[in-house]
Amino acid sequence: MIKSEDLRLGQPRVLETDNNLILPVNKWIRLLVTGVNVIHSFGLHSLGLRFDGIPGRLNSVSFQFARLGFFRGACMEFCGILHAYMPIKILGVDEINLCYIIVNISKVRKGNLAKFTREKESVGEFYV
Repeated sequence: MIKSEDLRLGQPRVLETDNNLILPVNKWIRLLVTGVNVIHSFGLHSLGLRFDGIPGRLNSVSFQFARLGFFRGACMEFCGILHAYMPIKILGVDEINLCYIIVNISKVRKGNLAKFTREKESVGEFYV
């Protein structure tokens, strides 16, 4: 979670992240999820996902999404201090933009990620 004083205009306070998970659209994705110290239960309702990270256990979740844009979610369990404010943010991009981001990752980290995905199609934001 980004601190309130570090937010830019228009960023949601509790759902903004330091790092985004960047995934291609129209491809099957398989995530392997675990926990380190406590149980985490992340939910991304706009994708119809909820998955648990349990210490000592490896869970898998498979999904596919067809929309470009940001998909936001958060930890759904109160499993420790500030765990209610543990956001997750996935950016769905097409294959051309994904390749561009991979090749230019140092430039993408310094700048605004959304500008690299708005060249051909608009990117919407989807909230939980």
